[in-house]
Amino acid sequence: MGIFSRLNEFLKSRSLLYLYLKGLLTDPQMRFYKAEAMYYNEDNDVIFNKNIQPILNIAKTLEGYQIPFTVIIAPYEAQLRKGEALLQPQKKLSAFFSSNGIDYIDPVPDFLAAGVSSKELYLFCDPMHLSEKGHRVMFGALMRRSHLVFSSTH
Repeated sequence: MGIFSRLNEFLKSRSLLYLYLKGLLTDPQMRFYKAEAMYYNEDNDVIFNKNIQPILNIAKTLEGYQIPFTVIIAPYEAQLRKGEALLQPQKKLSAFFSSNGIDYIDPVPDFLAAGVSSKELYLFCDPMHLSEKGHRVMFGALMRRSHLVFSSTH
């Protein structure tokens, strides 16, 4: 481990100011998104299919026991900054789930319609953990979906 890595580890565990400044200056939300987004490119289908296989296995196992299974495709904060431009993962996952008969919820439209900055929907400098506002938006999306499901079965 190099000197900068050791210094980074030391400061991360001891300095809130360091974490604050690093978060402001380095955009960890976009870094995390870009690191994951490459797995959803068309030229990475082999990796995508390998990584998605456990979800397919879970769906088939639960179906055998007649247990409902729904996947929630939660967006990264960075995806909500530019709307459609960064939604390739949702598109690829939605197509996969649809073609395999797996129920899913994509709450991106709810997040985009929330009327607040994407940064307000997530914890400070966090790429995926929702703030209170973000949890309210997710709750609304899930409740709307459960209401639709409940209405159609009764």
